[in-house]
Amino acid sequence: MLKKIGFNSLLAGCFCGAVLWEGQALPAFAQTADDQIEALGHVQDAQDAQRLAVQRAQQEAHAKSQARIAARQRAAQQAARARAAAREKQARAAEQEKTLDRQAKREYEQALREIEIEKKRARLELDIAKAKHSEDYVKADLDKKRSETDSVSARSEAVRSLSSGGQHLLEDAGKAQKMSQRHWWESKD
Repeated sequence: MLKKIGFNSLLAGCFCGAVLWEGQALPAFAQTADDQIEALGHVQDAQDAQRLAVQRAQQEAHAKSQARIAARQRAAQQAARARAAAREKQARAAEQEKTLDRQAKREYEQALREIEIEKKRARLELDIAKAKHSEDYVKADLDKKRSETDSVSARSEAVRSLSSGGQHLLEDAGKAQKMSQRHWWESKD
């Protein structure tokens, strides 16, 4: 049994050295080999618990890191979606502006056509009015020419009357003079 206790003591000393080397000391009351082995078991359980705690801490840190990465990825995806939505909204706005421009251009061209039609209609109405009034002008011109013709005819008649009256007067004056120069014995013819 001494050999066994000696081996166990050696074994316990190595474990104690390993435990002390890890920064933990064995309890001072552990003096027998069973107590020392039990103490080593407690130390090993404490180390296992510490290792598990470290692993859990690493897993939690890893989980937090993964969560941060996932959050960053979600944020990046949201930002990308927001940029895409903004580009799409901008494209829709540009398309809507183009549509409004095209519509305004069509309306402007339609207004120009209507104005041109109104101008043509006004010219046509003016031409119709001129045509209607041109008949009046032609009638007035014909009436003026008739009155001028009548005036010329009246003057010609007056001149003719004057000249025939003057001719008769001259003939009568000639006859009167001839009669005044004739002798009583001559006939009256």
